[in-house]
Amino acid sequence: MSAASVSLPRHHVPRPRLAAELARGRLGAIVAGGGYGKTTLAIEYADHRGIAWALARLEPGDELPDALLARIRASLRRAGLSDAADALDPDGGSPDELLDRLLGVLAESEDAILLVLDEIGRVGGGAGDLVARLLDELPGDSELLLVGRSLPTALEPALSEPSVVRLGQTELAFTAEETGAVLERGGASVDAGWAARVRRVTQGWPIAVQLAAERLARADDAELELERLESTPSILSDLVEESLGALAPEKAAGVAQLAHLPHLTTWIADRATGIPGIVGLAVNAGVPFVIGPGGRVELVDPVREALSAHGPLAREVAVLAAAAYVERAQGPEAIRVLVSAGEMDRAAETAAALTPQEVSRLDVRELRALFASIPEEALDRHPRALMHLARACEASAERALRAELLARAATAADGDAALRREVDAERSRDLVRDGEVAEARVVAERLLTEAGPEELQTRVRALHVLGRTHAWSGEQEGLAAAEPLLEEAAELYGRLGFQTARAHALLALAYDVQTLGGRFEAAVGTLERALAGLPARSRLRGVVLVFLAEALIDLGRPLEAEASLAEAERLGEHYGDTRTLGYTGWLRARAAASLGDADRVRAQLAEAERHRGEWFVHHTGAEFLAEASLLLGQVGEAEPAQEYLLRALQRAPESPKHVALAEGAFEARYGDAERAEALLAELAVQPDLDVRERWRPDLLRAWAAQRRGDAGRAAALVRDALAQARRMGAPDLPLRREPEIATTLVALLDGSSAEPAPLGPPPTSISVLGGFEARRAGAALDLPAGRPTALVKLLAVHGGRRSVDAVIEDLWPGVDEPSGRKRLRNVLNRLREAGGDLVVRDGPSLSFVEGTTVDAALFDRRATDALGGPDIAASLERARGALALYVGEALPDERYEDWAAEPRERFRARALQLLDLLAAGAEREGDLDEALRLLERAIESDRIDESRYLRTAALLLRQGRRGRALDVLRASAAALGELGLEPSAEHRALVRASRS
Repeated sequence: MSAASVSLPRHHVPRPRLAAELARGRLGAIVAGGGYGKTTLAIEYADHRGIAWALARLEPGDELPDALLARIRASLRRAGLSDAADALDPDGGSPDELLDRLLGVLAESEDAILLVLDEIGRVGGGAGDLVARLLDELPGDSELLLVGRSLPTALEPALSEPSVVRLGQTELAFTAEETGAVLERGGASVDAGWAARVRRVTQGWPIAVQLAAERLARADDAELELERLESTPSILSDLVEESLGALAPEKAAGVAQLAHLPHLTTWIADRATGIPGIVGLAVNAGVPFVIGPGGRVELVDPVREALSAHGPLAREVAVLAAAAYVERAQGPEAIRVLVSAGEMDRAAETAAALTPQEVSRLDVRELRALFASIPEEALDRHPRALMHLARACEASAERALRAELLARAATAADGDAALRREVDAERSRDLVRDGEVAEARVVAERLLTEAGPEELQTRVRALHVLGRTHAWSGEQEGLAAAEPLLEEAAELYGRLGFQTARAHALLALAYDVQTLGGRFEAAVGTLERALAGLPARSRLRGVVLVFLAEALIDLGRPLEAEASLAEAERLGEHYGDTRTLGYTGWLRARAAASLGDADRVRAQLAEAERHRGEWFVHHTGAEFLAEASLLLGQVGEAEPAQEYLLRALQRAPESPKHVALAEGAFEARYGDAERAEALLAELAVQPDLDVRERWRPDLLRAWAAQRRGDAGRAAALVRDALAQARRMGAPDLPLRREPEIATTLVALLDGSSAEPAPLGPPPTSISVLGGFEARRAGAALDLPAGRPTALVKLLAVHGGRRSVDAVIEDLWPGVDEPSGRKRLRNVLNRLREAGGDLVVRDGPSLSFVEGTTVDAALFDRRATDALGGPDIAASLERARGALALYVGEALPDERYEDWAAEPRERFRARALQLLDLLAAGAEREGDLDEALRLLERAIESDRIDESRYLRTAALLLRQGRRGRALDVLRASAAALGELGLEPSAEHRALVRASRS
């Protein structure tokens, strides 16, 4: 629960004295029996504080650390506190590591957060240790409030500290004045002295006071009713019994049964009892049910207990209620009801029948806690429940538990051939994970032959596995076989609603088949499809962005690659994901090597190593060490290249072809040229050498031959290398990946070859967003100052093309035509002398030479695609990609040039549209923290638009941040005041809501 989803009861009486008492400290405890308004007071206090807050109501079973953290994470997510919720992502490590991350997020947050843990008495064991750590280590101004009927013994010492504010039944009891306010709000027209009498008979017990007020309000003779209440020894239970007595016996029994049902609605109540309108009947009889939005039914614990005393949940009611929950896609609630009624076999059957969507809404910790309530023997009779949990364990890398669950499912599958195939499909995935590729392929092929068309789970897993095993070989034949299999797997995953699995299949297709096969354009398209099916913020999204950047680097699109890496880095830091952060540094080092930037190569390799984690322990660590040696050698850093090579050689069996390439490259550049030839010649004929790398051994052999003085041999080998790249469809790849060697060796070709050198003009990039920069083949272009540089900037902000007449008017306003054309010719000559063919004449226009990339033009195209598409998910994904390119306003140093003003404003307006689109998408997904960041960024760019201030304030109010909302509204009023404008009526309404 949170500010976004919880409101105070209709007849709530404010208790500022208690809220003020709780405000004395950052740590508090409200401990009292049922009916004392503990949760209501916690909500009132959260509203009183005016800060972001979330309320996690603990359930039976939350004594496990994982379950407690899952409950807290869900509450933070509902509150829109997505930054804090993401810190508890179950893939992030052990419970203690997750808590460390949450404490880190709270420490870094600009705003305090209030976390309320309700029903704290249910915490014990390891979960109690986590709460104790929260009490001891809560950072900054954040607050923790514990609410419950009792406190776990383990927490008593921490809560006995003077800094902890504790409220009990004595403090929570209504005073005479508060009792009078309850009577008045309930509509009882009673003498003022009666408040003291009601308080005396109820002892200030809030729930009893409320029931008395309702009884007095309905009474024909209030004085007589009050006298009767004064003679009642147990007011609450007697009032509940009297209300039930007003109903027919079968209806009263049905009302009592409702006390056992979770997440009760009027519809569920009708279906469970078979009595239409039963909640309304109970309310009319005086049972204190509260009907909320959507037919939600609430009842306080003492009333629930009084009703529950009539007997346990009847099995027939549990079965009917469970069927209703299942019909509403609330399978977990159905399981809990059946377990509470002792219907364990039905509970296991319901668990087995959970839909993929229901399972996906639970993280593995919640799923494990839910299934732990069902006896193992019952689950073993319904082994598809075990399969649900086993699949969830794969995502969270809980290998031992997954293996145990699959073994139990296999045993239970005796005689069920379809289920046995399902188990084998999961095991084949584990075989691939463990490198047992040949065995995995045999199993997957058998499953596709045996499984019927209705066995979708088995078929999709087998397709995925078989595709990966074919791709594993790295040979063209294997890649060709893998592609349709992975495409079909991705399509089937999508139909089944497994979006994460779909993204994994597309990632395997994009990298293992298309990128390693040298089909970089296809890889980019596939990875963009994968991103479009993922949430805006997720660990997997960061990984996919890294692989997208890799393909973009190989395509020679560095601006887009860096935009992808920047977003991946933000996600990696957000989730503490060492793999994403390590890969980001690795790829930035690769990009820097292509630019010849030795300092940046060293820095980025060190950054990658700073984030060594599981990725470094596996074979990818050996691959990284090998490529680090290769990249350092490429930029002339022989000594550190050798150091990395020695480390790689120690792990050569883990990634032999990558280490062999690094060793051959080092020898070709710095060592024994004859040995380089031998090493690289052997590598060149290896069938499993990645297709995208097949040109490199020959290119390096050519370099070694050149060092030996054998120019003819070098020329022949470089022709072979270039032919390999051309056949792959990436003729410029050698120039991008080995620019110095490729450029030097191509000069050896005399042009007599039947195959002309495939290297086109070196790639040129022009950046104007956030500042001006021009590069060719990675090196900065030293353009002449003044008009030549201004011409390049001018063309860049106008899409790379502009008419000659417009250019002359822009650069020399008012000059006559002959003089303008003469000046322009001089400028073009100066540019050509300094930078070669950068700007060319194209009829009546000027444009950049073919192959030139301009960041502003790229941003404009991406933004147009994003803002014009009918598919919301695809539009959001395109918007993220476009916005990542907008690193700042266009040409900030040309603020006073008229020709720069219009495009600068146009790009800024486009960026604002993208921010608005993405903020709306984040709000729909409940990611309020991200929506606020996007809106704040938009406000920084446009301080006048009131609507964004209002959207920001409304989101802050949903999180409970009244103080921050008021600050935003004050800033809005000030910005409007500068223009002599008054705030809108909506603004004034939000101000009132922020102050209430």
